Amino acid sequence: MTELWADLPCIQAIRVGSGRNLVVTWANGLETTVDVGAHINTYAVFVPLRHDPDVFGAVSVGEDGWNAHWGEDLEIAADTLWRLAWDRDADPHFT
Repeated sequence: MTELWADLPCIQAIRVGSGRNLVVTWANGLETTVDVGAHINTYAVFVPLRHDPDVFGAVSVGEDGWNAHWGEDLEIAADTLWRLAWDRDADPHFT
């Protein structure tokens, strides 16, 4: 990874938590629980994630850790997940 990209959030591991939460382990070792419920309810592309727990549960780390990936056209960027983690009450939920 070049120095230019070193400060950008990168996902090391990801798994489903309770509800519509994702437990993200970042490349720096920090682990946060990110509630993506409101995010996936906002955009039509995420309808399959809203209604099918098996589809939501199939999350994986996308290419080079730059996103949460569920399949073709179903991704949430790592920087969006990072922002959602920090926006929640101005403090991420550390697990």
